[in-house]
Amino acid sequence: MSTERRDHWKEKLSESREALFALLAGLSPEQWQTTVFAEGERWTVATVLAHLVESERGMSIHVHKIRKAIISQTKRAALRERRRELAVGVYFFGNVFEDLLTGET
Repeated sequence: MSTERRDHWKEKLSESREALFALLAGLSPEQWQTTVFAEGERWTVATVLAHLVESERGMSIHVHKIRKAIISQTKRAALRERRRELAVGVYFFGNVFEDLLTGET
């Protein structure tokens, strides 16, 4: 993703967050308890918000785990490549050294 596109979405998310905060800050205690969904159990504005916060927390944890796994995989791949390079170098220089010792060139 380009820096310009990333900045665009960061700005949109920030605007959305600010609009949500402004809306929530203006709610009265009665409005917090307003039923917004009642199929099965009763969902109020407060319970919907709690659900969203908990979902976001869970998503953040998953994103962190994915990011950590990707970094770990990248490090392991780099380490494997470095080991391969070292093995090739040891093999090459071992053969050169052996040739020098045996007088073969």
